Amino acid sequence: MIVRKIADLLENSKNFKVLELVDSAKVPIVKAEHIPTGTPCDISAGNSLAVHNTNLMRAYSQYDRRVKPLVFQVKSWAKNRQIADASQGTISSYAWVVLVIFFLQQRKHDQLYGFKRDTRDEATSYIDVLPVLPCLQTQGTKERKEIVKTKYNGEEDVAFDVFFRKDLDQVREEIRRANKKCQPDDSSVGELFARFLFFYGYVLNIESFLVSIRLGKVVNKHRDNHPFRRNSGLSIEDPFELEHDLGSKIRGKAGNAFILEEFRRALPVLFEGKVNTLEILNRKQELPQELQRHCFNCYELDHESRECPLKEICNFAGCMYCGNPDHRIRKCNMKPLETEVSGKLKSGEIKSNGKQDRTASNSDKKQGRGRQQTKNTGEKTIATSGKNKNRRHRSTKNAKDTSNSRVEKETKICRQFIMGKCSYGDKCNFLHC
Repeated sequence: MIVRKIADLLENSKNFKVLELVDSAKVPIVKAEHIPTGTPCDISAGNSLAVHNTNLMRAYSQYDRRVKPLVFQVKSWAKNRQIADASQGTISSYAWVVLVIFFLQQRKHDQLYGFKRDTRDEATSYIDVLPVLPCLQTQGTKERKEIVKTKYNGEEDVAFDVFFRKDLDQVREEIRRANKKCQPDDSSVGELFARFLFFYGYVLNIESFLVSIRLGKVVNKHRDNHPFRRNSGLSIEDPFELEHDLGSKIRGKAGNAFILEEFRRALPVLFEGKVNTLEILNRKQELPQELQRHCFNCYELDHESRECPLKEICNFAGCMYCGNPDHRIRKCNMKPLETEVSGKLKSGEIKSNGKQDRTASNSDKKQGRGRQQTKNTGEKTIATSGKNKNRRHRSTKNAKDTSNSRVEKETKICRQFIMGKCSYGDKCNFLHC
């Protein structure tokens, strides 16, 4: 693999230090650090779409001189606050750049008041202020396309439209002619950063809308069966891989709440205007325990899955009852028969789940009520005996099915018990042996 060769070359270099080789990802990368400057970097190969993404980001940074310092401030703040690492369940560095560009594509009024008002109000100056950045993928185009074919998700020759406007001077002239009555946004980088925090902390509804710099506007992800509709958190559309959600790595509701809390924490720090505002704003913190990278075998935080001492046990593909690697537990000759296990259940040697005991007692109560009703009804019981017989037959059949499923559960070995971490005790559905 090319990435492994790159890692070997960097390890032999005096100027670079290899931090991690991620060869199992969709796009394998080498995480390295430039030793003289301490700058971290990610190196990948075979991903041609990344080249077009880089060119698009560079075009946006060249359009306005405030883009680069704003991106630098946002990424520095996010990194110090532990919300700029996709492997830790937050937002990747590239996704932060996309968030900044999308924010700068919105009008000042939309950044402060949301997207509810589309009409022009002559009494409000915010409506007549142009956004800092245009949408280079749709600006002044009439279905212009630039198709490239590349390898994607194991498939060869997948087509992507990577067109965007590269003639930036012509784009500026077109926007100036079309919006003669509007004035440009001359806000400073500090003002833009404050509005950036306010926009994502209070204005944008992340549950209903997704971020799209391809269109330059928010998109309702619950309409037209959008592929991002299942993500209830922050959704960020890749400008070229339209089905790739850059926000899908955020770790559930806890991750989204943690990021939203950071937006809302930073805003009052800016408004207080203290001497050490930047120091307070970029103060480093530890990631919450529920978002930290953990071992998927034993759920410890001090090592990864590939370094876990229980790796061989958890990844064992043989019989979990006798330990023979040549067969599975369903074909094990030493596994107790269903009749033997059911006998142990009746005798009390193996205790079943409390819920099952409660359901059994409830069924006994219902049977008692049924007998009492048959005594009181008299002649009606004879007329409906055929129906009751069918119902009785169905209920006994369902009871047999549930008992069989319970026996199957009881014959399986508890994986958490092997690691010494089963908290259910006698109420566990699986065997402790």
